Parts: sequence; C-alpha cells; structure tokens
Amino acid sequence: MSDSIQRGARRALWFVAVTSCVGAYLCPNLAAQETRIIGDVNASRLVALRGNIHPKARTEYDQGPVDPSLRLRITLALKKSPAQQSALDQLLRAQQDPSSPLFRKWLSPEVYANAFGLNQGDIGKIVEWLQSSGFASVQPARGRDFITFSGTALQVEGVLRTPVHRYLVEGEQHYANVSEPFLPEAIAQVAAGFLGLDDFRPIHPPEQGASSARLSAGSATELHGSAIGNELTGPFRRCSNIRYSAALSKPLRRQRTNTCCRRAE
Repeated sequence: MSDSIQRGARRALWFVAVTSCVGAYLCPNLAAQETRIIGDVNASRLVALRGNIHPKARTEYDQGPVDPSLRLRITLALKKSPAQQSALDQLLRAQQDPSSPLFRKWLSPEVYANAFGLNQGDIGKIVEWLQSSGFASVQPARGRDFITFSGTALQVEGVLRTPVHRYLVEGEQHYANVSEPFLPEAIAQVAAGFLGLDDFRPIHPPEQGASSARLSAGSATELHGSAIGNELTGPFRRCSNIRYSAALSKPLRRQRTNTCCRRAE
C-alpha cells in the first residue's frame, strides 16, 4: 500500500474516531444543527448591529468620506447558540484535561462546523442575501462561523447603511465606518459582528456576544481555526476568542484571508 493511501486511511480513521468521541461527549447537551433563521430573509426589515464602531472613529479625527470605489474585504462573524457555546466551553476544558477521553483530540473544521457552526441552510440564506446585494467573493468558512465577502465603500453605505470615512489619528491615516452597520433582522439575530469595516489595528481580542464582540480589522485571533474552528484562513484568523484555538487541530498562523483551515494532526 502506498504512503499516500496509508496517510489517507489514517486521516479517515482519525476523522471517524474524533467525530464519534466528540459526538458522544457533546450530544447530551447539544441539539444537532437547529435552524436559526426561520423563513425567508426580509431585506426591508433592518436592525443595527451594535458594537461595530471603532472607538477611534471620532468626529475630531474625521477627514470626510473615502473614495466610493475603495474596496473592502469584510468578515461577518456568526454567533453560536447558548447550547453550542456551553458545549464548546466544555470541549475546550476536556481537550486540556489529561484525564478526559478528549484530551488533545483536536477537531477538523468540518467536525467543528457540524457541532458549533450554523447549519448549511442558514449559511445559504446569508450567502444568498450577500450575493443578491451585490457583494462579491462571498465565502463561508469551513467551520461555518463566519463569512467573508468584498465590496466597495459605496456598496457598504448602500447595503449596510453606514458611510465609510477617512480618519487622521496620531498622524496616521485610517478608514472606518461612521455608524453602526445594519443587517436584515433575520440575519442580525445570528450575527456577532464585523471585521474589515475599518483598518485600525486590534485593541484586544473581542469577547463573543453582542456589542463586546466587535471585530475591528485586526481585532481577533483566528476566527477560524480557533474557537471558531473555521478554516483559519480568514479574517477571523485574526479574529474572535483566542482561547478557542484549542478546539481545532493546531494553532494556525494569523492570516488575512477569511477561510480558516486547520489541518488534522
């Protein structure tokens, strides 16, 4: 048997073993992939997603609107349900407990997605709305906990209802959204925050949750392979709770793509 076939067989066995082990550990406390976006997305019913204005985007630093053609690469982070968050916290503790059967049993992005991400139907509704709104390069993370997309400042103002301005802060030029972004109500209920609406350097890793989960352009760790087990290739690789990186296979380098991929050991 060739080395490549043997490696493939080992990966398959690892996947089955970890999936079974994690499933047995989490199933009593975690409902499988519930639908959280009920019905169609109504683009006319918008709500503000609070906590997504950088603290340095202040009036005294404002230099006026950016070029409308400025292209932004944006990441929309998605929230876990309370049951998913509780189960993930348990898993992270177990992965670091030598007495646990899950000690150092890291997850692939796909296993992570099936336990802690949105289901495929919900992801599909968000992707469809982003594409129908004119955004390009819409890419869900493999962990299904964030979606990256690109658009111009003009599109951001038209769709997310927030202008993007230039700011001169301590002698440095930056750009940032002026007001809170808006999302359709159905999507806002599963959204944690945005990353990429500004280019300020990170202040500190955001906590998951409402406004405290603001993800400024560089403010997170690896949204993907980390607690958010995505493909770790993405914006959120700089993104969300650093402490979650233990859940996936290995800590990955921070990257500027929004895909997050962690390779299984």
